[in-house]
Amino acid sequence: MKSTQPCWKCNQISDVYCIASSGLIDEDGIENSFMLFSDLSFIDAKVGKIIKNNFSTYSPDYSKTAGGVYYMNHCQICFVKMGDFFMHSEPEGAFFPTSVHSASNITLFKLREVDGKVAINGSAGYQTPDFISQYSKKKEL
Repeated sequence: MKSTQPCWKCNQISDVYCIASSGLIDEDGIENSFMLFSDLSFIDAKVGKIIKNNFSTYSPDYSKTAGGVYYMNHCQICFVKMGDFFMHSEPEGAFFPTSVHSASNITLFKLREVDGKVAINGSAGYQTPDFISQYSKKKEL
């Protein structure tokens, strides 16, 4: 998924990315809601390769705040780290739209090469109402 976020350091608008899924299987069963993932410390090799080849500013890096390495965005202009918290947890953050209009600025990518289960390790969340899966742009990659 792609959105935009102003960089906290250079104030330029940067493309930012996160992993999303139409379903989740965990130790408690299956969750069929549209899910967004943040603080990803592990991504399946097949998806990792797609990310590396297409979304190079979304890569593993160390976060002092989180106390570890996770996949995070980096500003396209100044390359500073852009942590997940504000993009996922603050209303009108890159991945927290609060209206049809702000969701329409997000692009969901369906990864053609990925079919079935994908192993990841991170935090899963969903939003009610779910503006993203309903009103974002859709593309295949």
